Amino acid sequence: MKHIGLLVNPRSGKGTIRQNLYTIVEYFHRRKCITTVIPVAVKPDMVQALGNQLETFDLLVCCGGDGTLNHTVSTLMKLKNPPPMAYLPMGSTNDFASTLHYSPQLLENCKTALYGQPHLLDLGMFQEEKFFCYIAAFGAFTAVSYSTPQEMKNNLGHMAYILEGLKHLPFNTSISASIQTDEGTLEGDFLYGSFSNSTSIGGFPSPVGKEVVLNDGKFELLLISAPKTLNDFNNLVACVAQQNFSNPYIRFIQTSKLSFSFAHPVDFTLDGEFGGTVTEASLRVIPHAFSIHLPAKAPLQQQTLV
Repeated sequence: MKHIGLLVNPRSGKGTIRQNLYTIVEYFHRRKCITTVIPVAVKPDMVQALGNQLETFDLLVCCGGDGTLNHTVSTLMKLKNPPPMAYLPMGSTNDFASTLHYSPQLLENCKTALYGQPHLLDLGMFQEEKFFCYIAAFGAFTAVSYSTPQEMKNNLGHMAYILEGLKHLPFNTSISASIQTDEGTLEGDFLYGSFSNSTSIGGFPSPVGKEVVLNDGKFELLLISAPKTLNDFNNLVACVAQQNFSNPYIRFIQTSKLSFSFAHPVDFTLDGEFGGTVTEASLRVIPHAFSIHLPAKAPLQQQTLV
């Protein structure tokens, strides 16, 4: 019999985890699995406190949103013998789950958790201290994911991000930065920057989604420069709203590592959680860093099947 550790964040999403917990446990039980339910909150120390205890499971299933997945992966990265991992996405936006092509159907994801093929995925490293599964970002809208109250997320879903994002959009401000990538150095004033491995950001399609391969050793750097005139700014906003990214102020680069130097302290978000305030930042990709059970449709390179 397989012993499953089910890490459950009951606050994720609209609280549907509580309503579906028996369904999940019953599914695994009918397939001769013993399931230990471990309630966790979104704070990292709730998962990290389990430490080596997680090594005792045959399979660890993370049940929650992007933040819960981040804390789970970050903890497993520190273990000598991490167990195989699976994911039941039940958050407000589930950006990474969208990238991984998980099903909207719970039982289908339970099937993937138990029988899906394990794949090695790339992982991001921020400041040689923190991991991120799919995105590190700064600038406009990045504070939204961790500043929006959970109740508002639950009630309004993606609309909560739009409403809260309008409060954070820096109409008259920009972020001066020097950026070093594999291709060279960029300098300028920016509204937004992200280093991601995702086809979805904030619940919306990423402009670099077609370029994303989850285990190619590179993430996608997306930069939105600050427009010089009000007319250019309005055109930029219209392009983003229409998901038309053919705009001279929008640029992306594929790279395995990069560093930022900011003129003033800048807040970063990592997988929707507050990542810290910095004036200097180094980010890099850890190729094939962690294993997770995935559906067959995930955008992967075939040779990295575990």
